Amino acid sequence: MVYRWQSCKVEPKTEVKGGISRTEYHRLLRENQLLKELVAEKELEIRVKDALLKKTIHQNKSG
Repeated sequence: MVYRWQSCKVEPKTEVKGGISRTEYHRLLRENQLLKELVAEKELEIRVKDALLKKTIHQNKSG
């Protein structure tokens, strides 16, 4: 199975299927990575805000 997988491995080409250039492909990969980082950052902000909100609500109930 491993040998079959290795034989099917795609080598980088100057043009990617679909007609975009290698440069455009790499630009899209970088953009995708930046967008993933942005989403992760926003998710972290939401989790921190939720934690602070829960802490504030808990303090108000006990105080």
